[in-house]
Amino acid sequence: ELLPEPSDIVHCAYDLGYNPTYTTELYSHYSLIGNLNVDYAAQQEDKMNFVKYRKYFLNVPASTVAHTFDSTTRYYRFIPSTNRFMTYRSPYPALNVFRRHEIVFTDTVFANVPAWGGVHAAQVFAGKMSQYISVHGCKTDKDFPRCLEDEIRKRGAMDKLASDRAKAETSAKVFDILRTLFIQDWTSEPHYHHQNFAERMIQELKKFSNWVLNWSDAPPEAWYAAFEYVTFIMNRTAKERLNWRTP
Repeated sequence: ELLPEPSDIVHCAYDLGYNPTYTTELYSHYSLIGNLNVDYAAQQEDKMNFVKYRKYFLNVPASTVAHTFDSTTRYYRFIPSTNRFMTYRSPYPALNVFRRHEIVFTDTVFANVPAWGGVHAAQVFAGKMSQYISVHGCKTDKDFPRCLEDEIRKRGAMDKLASDRAKAETSAKVFDILRTLFIQDWTSEPHYHHQNFAERMIQELKKFSNWVLNWSDAPPEAWYAAFEYVTFIMNRTAKERLNWRTP
């Protein structure tokens, strides 16, 4: 037993932590806790299955253990080991990245006039569930891997990346990024641009950006600055489809 049934649990746990005879046993129990997902994630669990795990969760009720299993991810396996190794690269890079649990659509917008800073195009990312929009300036669509890495670095790794099957968005380098971070991919059918949610958001971006340029009498080279301004406002405006909350 990891924790005996004492009259004073706090002092018993204190003594147990400083007893060298229990060190190896503690490591084995910690490893077992991390490996519970391997054996039981696939099956349908009920309260009776969680009774045996109470001793690993400070003897809390089985219902609390069940809620704990439901509220944790259990997406990755834990490799048990009683030894500590010096690692120079993370064995699971996906665990070190914030997860953005939604499908994110993306598409590229090209302009006839280069914007200030040498920006010739804008890569747009739009979250389907959150309605959050982000833009990244680039010179060509070949900069898509860099834009994708910046999107993940700033806002987290999405569950699925959706695009319109453009070569730059389905390149080998892009798939290497998706494999490393366990991100699924999806592409729309040819000639069915409406399947890409980013297309609808780009329409809104263009409409409001043209309005800003006309209203402010800004030069055409300010189109990317207008894109960023419109994106900033749209992400902070309540929407009815979000139950009148902001993205």
